[in-house]
Amino acid sequence: MKTEIFKEIHKFSHDDEWRYRLLIRGIQNIQEEKKSQGFFKKLERRFVRKYKRIKVSAWK
Repeated sequence: MKTEIFKEIHKFSHDDEWRYRLLIRGIQNIQEEKKSQGFFKKLERRFVRKYKRIKVSAWK
């Protein structure tokens, strides 16, 4: 669903008013999905985002 909305947004020009309406509607849908998720799913998403950035590499 998320990719469909963003593909539709790319079809419109930057001056088109519908582009911004679709963008706002898409963001609202994403927020509603996040609100409906359970506690453990939110916790998992937070930890994955936090520890995903850490990468072990060799010293130079």
